[in-house]
Amino acid sequence: MPNILGANSVTDTGHDVAQSTMLESNSYYSRSASGGSQRTFTLSFWVKRSMLNTGHHQYVYSAYQDANNRISIAFLSTNTFVVFAQDSSGTQLYLQTNKQFKDPSAWMNIVVAVDTTQGTASNRVKLYVNGTQETSFQDETYPDQNEDLITNTTIYIGAYTTSANFFCGYLAEYVYIDGSALAPTSFGEFDDDSPNIWKPKDVSGLTFGTTGFYLNFATRATDPIDASGNSNNFSSSNVLSTDHSIDTCTNNFVTFNPLDVTNLQSVGNISTFSEGNLSVTGNNTSGAGTIGVSQGKWYFEVKNVNGGDNSDGVGFYNIDTSQEVIYRDRAKFRFGSSQSDYGATWQSAGDIIGIVLDLDNTTITFYKNGASQGNAKTDLPAGTYVPLIYNRRVNSTSVLTANFGSPLFSISSGNSDPAGYGNFEYPTNSGYAINTKNLAEYG
Repeated sequence: MPNILGANSVTDTGHDVAQSTMLESNSYYSRSASGGSQRTFTLSFWVKRSMLNTGHHQYVYSAYQDANNRISIAFLSTNTFVVFAQDSSGTQLYLQTNKQFKDPSAWMNIVVAVDTTQGTASNRVKLYVNGTQETSFQDETYPDQNEDLITNTTIYIGAYTTSANFFCGYLAEYVYIDGSALAPTSFGEFDDDSPNIWKPKDVSGLTFGTTGFYLNFATRATDPIDASGNSNNFSSSNVLSTDHSIDTCTNNFVTFNPLDVTNLQSVGNISTFSEGNLSVTGNNTSGAGTIGVSQGKWYFEVKNVNGGDNSDGVGFYNIDTSQEVIYRDRAKFRFGSSQSDYGATWQSAGDIIGIVLDLDNTTITFYKNGASQGNAKTDLPAGTYVPLIYNRRVNSTSVLTANFGSPLFSISSGNSDPAGYGNFEYPTNSGYAINTKNLAEYG
């Protein structure tokens, strides 16, 4: 049984990260900071991106006094990563990677360590990704020795300021250390069994400094509490209670993949993905999952948000045989290019379809609002199946939202899978949530 799976998610980490936050196109955190070091500090966070190629930069950290006095740490519209600082005299710091970061399926740890007191310019700012220092930059400017950077001002997480360049994706274990430039080994470590896998460490024992903070999102996503003991809490803007996620760097959950739509039979146009790649909007569009399964028994739910005769379909896609296995809202079951009558229609706003894929017994069963519609197929071919959601109707727009265990919509009952993971509206009928810990154990 494997202990380590891809996308930096592991089954036994020593330090388990239980919660994250999901930020969307207008949500962010902020607080006013004063005092602290302007020469020496460290920022560490775990991140899983969702929206890519948006045409604007996405800021994960911004210390903003005004447009001429700021620090910006962001994914650029080119999917490269930048660490930038300036004051009224001009640019103080600019590091832009050659590497692009555009994998919406993976969690990664980014550490920025700053110490402008260092005599060697390249030692004054160091950037690490998953424990490894980045040294290849297309633009590379370091601060002067002992230069002060703008740190004692308003801090934004997930935005440049209050109305621009929002980050879209998941954040976990967000740490700011005031007064020390730490190595990435203060925040993570390589796994003993799989030395290419970087995993988080417990940071609660670190010295955070006067303006330091630790956001672990343990209890909520709104107005997150500083777990460092400094009470440097943040206020939230446009963050919802349902943005509190269990998709984390130690248990990576499936989402829809905005980069993987071209091989699906149902594709026409490109879908609009939102809400952490859990909501799909469009007409004649589709979305496929970031994680595939080839054995075991699996479950997820999809909510019909806007209702109507949209010719929606939900289910799985076999990437080895190029076959759709889906339940359409017009009471049809589609397998590959063939279609047959099946179940009831599900065209009302609020209808929730549960899907149980049992690859050990080669069956798939769909549930409408908790009621079984019967086995749709009992002889599924072997292969790797990814969750699939689509709308084939050209002249109508569908909004479908998936619940892979961390729902965007309110749950009235609450059901976990047999391993205790997830929060589903209806019982999972012995199906497991599709996440990396379950895959290591049951897949």
